[in-house]
Amino acid sequence: MSKGLFVGLCGLDVVFYEKGKFPVEDTKMKCSDVRACIGGPAANAAITFAMLGGESTVVSYIGSSAIGQVIKRQMADYGIKVIDLCEDSDVKCISSIYVNTTNATRTIFSGRNDIGKLTTFDELEKQIEQTDFILYDGHFSQVDDCLLETAKKHGKDIVIDVGDWKDTFDKILRYNPTLICSKVFKKNGKNGVQLMEEYGYDKVAITKGSAPIEYKTVGMPRSEEIAAPSVNAVDTLGAGDVFHGAYCYFRYSKHCDFRAALENASKVAAVSATVYGVVNGVNEYLNAAKKQ
Repeated sequence: MSKGLFVGLCGLDVVFYEKGKFPVEDTKMKCSDVRACIGGPAANAAITFAMLGGESTVVSYIGSSAIGQVIKRQMADYGIKVIDLCEDSDVKCISSIYVNTTNATRTIFSGRNDIGKLTTFDELEKQIEQTDFILYDGHFSQVDDCLLETAKKHGKDIVIDVGDWKDTFDKILRYNPTLICSKVFKKNGKNGVQLMEEYGYDKVAITKGSAPIEYKTVGMPRSEEIAAPSVNAVDTLGAGDVFHGAYCYFRYSKHCDFRAALENASKVAAVSATVYGVVNGVNEYLNAAKKQ
């Protein structure tokens, strides 16, 4: 069983589902469904990886608040080890999310205090040494130096999950990660493929929702595309996180090549968007796979 280290956001999401537009300011409305679940790019990717058959460890800043304790118990229920680098008792790792099921869009309000007391990075360094790969969502610049240098020292692959450009990526991308980004990821108007020469990384894939995935590796004369599966999506919240977790599973557990891992990941993410919630989505994929 392959071991994955997932570094980044891990919180509690309160998700409201309704058919219709986001409510206007200073009004009230009732939603057709509401759910509370684990959230955050690294956490959802770790859950997906574990559900598919990998061994996940999450490294995050969660804290010892009541919400933090709930998060840790839920992660344990999925068989996922949690390394909490925060000693703060007042970390607001919680988000409120409205999902428009008609358009499968989501609007997110997230809250998080400044990170207070930190534990040492000794356990992080130990876990990097023991893992098969690292997925990092780029949200915790405090760990960048330790994470990147230790991964380089031990020759560990780093997969970067990125949305909007952050200044910290200027350093991260120079460590030759596998970059899997969305279409909104750009620096000075250049996307992930166009930035390959500047930063020197070997692999990049750009997800574009229902549009084809664009990807490129060193040695390819130009980027190529992978068609995204056509599904009736009702909830795209976390679909990108599912994609990252599934990519890691097919790449490092099933030892697929880059394109095949992307193709398989897109299938898992597409099926996951047809039902509410990340866990239900991955279960939907697994149940469908059993019938084939």
